[in-house]
Amino acid sequence: MERYAFNPRDLLLKIVTIFVRISKGTGEENRAFVVCLAADPDYCQPTVERACRVIEGQGLASEETIQDLKKIMSEVFEVCVSIV
Repeated sequence: MERYAFNPRDLLLKIVTIFVRISKGTGEENRAFVVCLAADPDYCQPTVERACRVIEGQGLASEETIQDLKKIMSEVFEVCVSIV
């Protein structure tokens, strides 16, 4: 992987950081982001939960970032449940 400068942990952390930063918009922006995630057919709650466990278990992100990601997952789940 070094040959191609591919670092999966770094990529995972960057993706999670982007999710968290987008979700920290205003109330309306945050809600729109959560609704878009819930409606996206490629969003997979178990995959995001696994990513969170990896980040938490390997200490790749701050506790604040991990809590923010868990909050996003919870909000997306609530939207998904309300749609069904």
